[in-house]
Amino acid sequence: MERAYIAVVQKHESVLEDIKQSVEEKGTPNEVAYSTSPVYVIKRADLRPPQPIDVVISGNIFDHGRSGTEFAKDLKMLVPDVLFLMYSIMPEVNEQIDGIIEKPDWALIDSELHGNLVEILTSQEFGEIAKRKPIDYNRLREQFPQIQLLNH
Repeated sequence: MERAYIAVVQKHESVLEDIKQSVEEKGTPNEVAYSTSPVYVIKRADLRPPQPIDVVISGNIFDHGRSGTEFAKDLKMLVPDVLFLMYSIMPEVNEQIDGIIEKPDWALIDSELHGNLVEILTSQEFGEIAKRKPIDYNRLREQFPQIQLLNH
């Protein structure tokens, strides 16, 4: 089975490092990239030929005033079928946000609080669901109740 490409985008490098370390310790069948910049993901999507992006798990606030909802809107124009999930203490939503993964308030200082996200990132089944288009939102909802799906 082909690996799902998942981009995790968060403002704080320390949060990304905590998530990355936990994912590497557990192991993942998915290809997971980590970045503090939404621009990195948009550039990847805008390459010719475009590089596949199956899932983006994004924070809501970035440097230079860019928001996660703006990021979702820009990315969905390039990759309409990408699964875009918000992972933020204070998530905002728009029609491009497919779901929310709760980020606990203390996740900035306690890396073990990223457990729900790490479980998703290390799941072969999540990768299979994300890779197959159109996404089976019913299966996603059943298998991953920690994702609050919106508009599906």
